[in-house]
Amino acid sequence: MSKFSVKEGISPAYDEYRSKTFALFQDMTKPHSLVNLILTRSAICWYLGHIAYIKSLSLQEHST
Repeated sequence: MSKFSVKEGISPAYDEYRSKTFALFQDMTKPHSLVNLILTRSAICWYLGHIAYIKSLSLQEHST
Protein backbone atom coordinates (compact mmCIF):
# COMPACT_ATOMS: atom_id res chain seq x y z
CA MET A 1 0.00 0.00 0.00
CA SER A 2 1.49 3.36 -0.98
CA LYS A 3 1.80 6.25 1.46
CA PHE A 4 -0.73 8.19 -0.61
CA SER A 5 -3.38 5.49 -0.28
CA VAL A 6 -2.67 5.15 3.45
CA LYS A 7 -3.26 8.89 3.87
CA GLU A 8 -6.47 8.67 1.84
CA GLY A 9 -7.67 5.87 4.11
CA ILE A 10 -6.70 7.49 7.40
CA SER A 11 -7.87 11.02 6.72
CA PRO A 12 -11.64 10.33 6.35
CA ALA A 13 -11.63 8.10 9.43
CA TYR A 14 -9.80 10.78 11.41
CA ASP A 15 -12.32 13.40 10.30
CA GLU A 16 -15.21 11.14 11.36
CA TYR A 17 -13.71 10.45 14.80
CA ARG A 18 -12.90 14.12 15.27
CA SER A 19 -16.48 15.19 14.56
CA LYS A 20 -17.82 12.50 16.91
CA THR A 21 -15.46 13.68 19.66
CA PHE A 22 -16.59 17.28 19.20
CA ALA A 23 -20.22 16.14 19.41
CA LEU A 24 -19.54 14.39 22.74
CA PHE A 25 -18.12 17.57 24.26
CA GLN A 26 -20.20 20.28 22.58
CA ASP A 27 -22.21 21.02 25.73
CA MET A 28 -19.19 21.10 28.02
CA THR A 29 -18.35 24.55 29.28
CA LYS A 30 -14.79 25.85 29.27
CA PRO A 31 -14.42 25.80 33.09
CA HIS A 32 -15.54 22.16 33.21
CA SER A 33 -13.04 21.17 30.55
CA LEU A 34 -10.12 22.82 32.36
CA VAL A 35 -10.56 21.51 35.91
CA ASN A 36 -9.86 18.15 37.46
CA LEU A 37 -13.23 16.74 38.43
CA ILE A 38 -11.52 13.69 39.93
CA LEU A 39 -8.37 14.38 41.95
CA THR A 40 -6.44 11.46 40.44
CA ARG A 41 -7.22 12.46 36.82
CA SER A 42 -6.20 15.36 34.61
CA ALA A 43 -8.68 17.76 33.04
CA ILE A 44 -10.38 16.46 29.88
CA CYS A 45 -8.67 19.09 27.71
CA TRP A 46 -5.29 17.68 28.70
CA TYR A 47 -6.25 14.26 27.32
CA LEU A 48 -7.87 15.64 24.17
CA GLY A 49 -4.89 17.88 23.49
CA HIS A 50 -2.41 15.05 23.81
CA ILE A 51 -4.51 12.72 21.65
CA ALA A 52 -4.73 15.41 18.96
CA TYR A 53 -0.98 16.04 19.12
CA ILE A 54 -0.06 12.36 18.80
CA LYS A 55 -2.56 11.89 15.96
CA SER A 56 -1.15 14.90 14.10
CA LEU A 57 2.36 13.45 14.40
CA SER A 58 1.10 10.15 13.01
CA LEU A 59 -0.61 11.83 10.09
CA GLN A 60 2.49 13.91 9.33
CA GLU A 61 4.69 10.80 9.40
CA HIS A 62 2.46 8.96 6.95
CA SER A 63 1.88 11.91 4.64
CA THR A 64 5.51 12.53 3.70
